[in-house]
Amino acid sequence: MTAGPKAETAGSSGASPGGEARRVLVASRDRDARRLLAVGLRRGGFEVALAATGKEVVSGAVAKPPAVVVLERDLPHLRGDEALKNLESFASTRQVPAIFMIDHSREVEPLALLRPSSDRTIRVVRKPFSMKKLLEAIETALAAPRPES
Repeated sequence: MTAGPKAETAGSSGASPGGEARRVLVASRDRDARRLLAVGLRRGGFEVALAATGKEVVSGAVAKPPAVVVLERDLPHLRGDEALKNLESFASTRQVPAIFMIDHSREVEPLALLRPSSDRTIRVVRKPFSMKKLLEAIETALAAPRPES
């Protein structure tokens, strides 16, 4: 296992028409899910980095801050919510929006407790979800205004 997420850049460059990178960090404990999400996100015009653990989320986001993080709460080594709290320690990642992929049967209420002090935008998509729904959630998160640093 590597120290940080592996960038998946084959296919789309991930650059928007203005030349700005649209990088998504995807974290799932399921390797096949990571691969499928990477393919769909690249097709949607995003550069993708992958992480299998919460520790990889932190190291990868700090090394190269993403535009948005898409993750599961139940990641190994460091839960997704804990990884986000760790990212608040860094100015470059403090306000990166996050989208949690949550099993349909799970309650979302615990996520209300995740509201970090940084005004980070946190959204939830329920599994199973379509790539279209995830892409819409990402676009909405990217379009949301962020507080001035």
